[in-house]
Amino acid sequence: MNRQVLKAQAKDVLKNHYWPMVGLGVLLMIFGGGSGSANTIRAVFTDDNSIALATYSTIMGMLIGVFVVNPLTVGVNRYMIRISRGEQARFEDVIYAFHHNYFNVVKIMLMEVVFILLWSLLLVIPGIYKAFEYSMIPYLLAEDSSLSQKEAFATTKRIMSGHIGDYFVLTLSFILWYFLGALTFGILYIFYVVPYVNLTYTQFYLLLTKLPEDNTFVNINNQNTDLS
Repeated sequence: MNRQVLKAQAKDVLKNHYWPMVGLGVLLMIFGGGSGSANTIRAVFTDDNSIALATYSTIMGMLIGVFVVNPLTVGVNRYMIRISRGEQARFEDVIYAFHHNYFNVVKIMLMEVVFILLWSLLLVIPGIYKAFEYSMIPYLLAEDSSLSQKEAFATTKRIMSGHIGDYFVLTLSFILWYFLGALTFGILYIFYVVPYVNLTYTQFYLLLTKLPEDNTFVNINNQNTDLS
């Protein structure tokens, strides 16, 4: 797998869909980042019943994550898949999971988190490994929200088989971007890093789904390629 090719493809897509991608990133940040943490901090410092309010805010944040952010993530992935394929994407794609097998999506996305947490109880490394192995579930649901839990987990394991290391190295390759984003107090995250990284992972997913039966990367001449 050539990471530079994946990133170049992601940049091309981002160039043509820049502001929608920035907007979607902000949307996820609003629901995912602002729903629980800010309310918890506010509760701790502004009320005598701070522990109760902090607990309430944390629970509400978790519920919003399960019932809003996770389905929204599936919809954003559907949007990115479509624009990466050169298809026309609409806002309806972003809210796809809310009107297509909503509770099935909620259940499977929740079980992904639960299984990762359970594996993490053993050791950190198994938890990280499973997080990578299950990472394609939101993309699979974005294409077919009717997948059963068994089908979703079996499919992500199959297409990620032999490519956990590729995903790990791809993730590490963004460390500098995360560092630069932190230096800009998150501004670079919003306007470049998050859209760029998410589209690169989308390219990774699309590549995996195009692999032949032996699940090996091939180049345009059908020759096996080395990892780079």
